[in-house]
Amino acid sequence: MHLKEKRNLLNTHILYLAFSLAGTVDAGRDAASISTLSAFEDLLCDLAVWHNAPGELHKSIFDHFYELLSESR
Repeated sequence: MHLKEKRNLLNTHILYLAFSLAGTVDAGRDAASISTLSAFEDLLCDLAVWHNAPGELHKSIFDHFYELLSESR
């Protein structure tokens, strides 16, 4: 809810924090994975949050989704 209200403040740092909260970024792992599915769905898959974000965030989030898909079993 707060991300939707503050869409104009979204940046790469916030996106990385969302990746971390969702458990999709971990320096200790070789492959990307989703460790917290509910956070992943609520933070990253709610595309209405990211709809009005800057273009570089769109590219980053879709690249991350592609990485997750390509490395999943």
